[in-house]
Amino acid sequence: MTHSDNSARRTPSTRKKHLNTAIKPSAIYNLHQHFECLHNTFQDEALSKKIALSLSIEKDMPVAYCDMDSLRMHVLNSLLANALFHTQAGGKISIHAEKSDDYTMTIKISASDSGMLPDERRNIFFRPPASGKNHAAIYNALRCVQAHKGNISMMNEPERSGATCKIEIPLYTLCMQ
Repeated sequence: MTHSDNSARRTPSTRKKHLNTAIKPSAIYNLHQHFECLHNTFQDEALSKKIALSLSIEKDMPVAYCDMDSLRMHVLNSLLANALFHTQAGGKISIHAEKSDDYTMTIKISASDSGMLPDERRNIFFRPPASGKNHAAIYNALRCVQAHKGNISMMNEPERSGATCKIEIPLYTLCMQ
């Protein structure tokens, strides 16, 4: 066996990694703590870029039964990182979470700048992913929300150049599977 044969065996697989759509729901008793941790994770970067990052959580958030780890990794972190990347100094980003009915949690991430044209915002979750990190992150966010039997959409903000990403997740994902 030649040296090149050995090195070929050691190279990592070239298969593309895809989001595993199997979720692992667990009881989340303190949603406030999860959202505060999310806010704190991005606060230093926002401050260094002179961006105001705010958090608003409804007081009476119930126990949720979902895969908060996958929602955070594939959806919330990606959307916040993208918002921070595109928002200019002096801009604003807000995270808002509320119980919209007895069975649904609504999360909105709003940014004063989006880096996208209004037509792009409207169709971002409805076209095949293009190449690039941003498109892959958006595709993974969509897949993760769909695995939770939820909805994700981008809403234009006519009064400013920004946009709001709205995520609706059933509070009891296990019951929905």
